[in-house]
Amino acid sequence: MGMVVYRLLGPLAGGETGAMLIEAADGERRVLKWELDPSNQAARTEALVLADRLRTEAGWPIPRQTAVQEDSWLFVTQQFMDGEPIDRLSHGKWRRVWSEVDDDVVGGSRAADEGGASRRRVEWVGFVGDVAADEL
Repeated sequence: MGMVVYRLLGPLAGGETGAMLIEAADGERRVLKWELDPSNQAARTEALVLADRLRTEAGWPIPRQTAVQEDSWLFVTQQFMDGEPIDRLSHGKWRRVWSEVDDDVVGGSRAADEGGASRRRVEWVGFVGDVAADEL
């Protein structure tokens, strides 16, 4: 697989950590994100695995993502997907989500076996997604 060269199109609005829109010569548009903090890199790396499972196993419309470590930086590119993020979740739906919270599921207790903890995280995120879908 050869090296793909992207051109920078500019910053994207919204999000929590900042992102840039990039484009390959073939017109493929991707989102570029980056992380320097090691603990945030670990969390983002774990999130990439979870997101891929939700995309492949649960059929969620989650963009494909690729991570590259360069020196002390973690760079992540993901498919650019049109659409709008959920910007509102009613109080009732929010309470329903949090009524199901279990520290092992959300916090990912390291004492639990990794497979079980990961499975419970996927189930919990699936539940949150179902509640959010009811809201739309």
